[in-house]
Amino acid sequence: MGVNKLKKNIISGKEGHNIGVSTGLPNLDGVLYGIQRRYLYTIGADTSGGKTSFALDVFVYNLLRNAEKNNTDINILYYSFEMAEEVLYAKLLSRYIWDEFNEIITFEDILSLTSPISDKELETVNKSMSWLEKIEKQITIYDKPIPPLKIYGTLKGWLSRFGDFVPINEHVEHYKEHDSSAYKIALIDHVG
Repeated sequence: MGVNKLKKNIISGKEGHNIGVSTGLPNLDGVLYGIQRRYLYTIGADTSGGKTSFALDVFVYNLLRNAEKNNTDINILYYSFEMAEEVLYAKLLSRYIWDEFNEIITFEDILSLTSPISDKELETVNKSMSWLEKIEKQITIYDKPIPPLKIYGTLKGWLSRFGDFVPINEHVEHYKEHDSSAYKIALIDHVG
């Protein structure tokens, strides 16, 4: 059984299907082989250590941008237990503005948290909004804390959009993907 899976995997790799989507960080790609399907990645650090920023940059922003270049289907379920949905989108928008316009407009600027956004900055934000509206179709965000069983239920419901759960016995199901080449990324930000 295992040897046949290996043979299929070798053929799949020869056809280019095993190449992960770039994280945007070449040294990290060298270790992780890009973001791979069916892998579990865990990020740990002290409070305010940059875990959310790292995850948002690598597992959301860069993944979506690099997948777009390679015509790879990516869908993301993001459980954000510390940040509101609009803050996450403002952070993604800030990163996009830097890449596209080489301008620094922080999420604080976008949300006018310390002073009203300038007309020039607002013009750049508005020019970038179409990208954000496009990727919004690929991201589902839960920004309120929910208990573990609800995480399981929402994750299963979300995955049902991309495949079917086939009962094996009373307590076991098998997930059958509609498109095994599509990426389905689930992020849980802040496990408390």
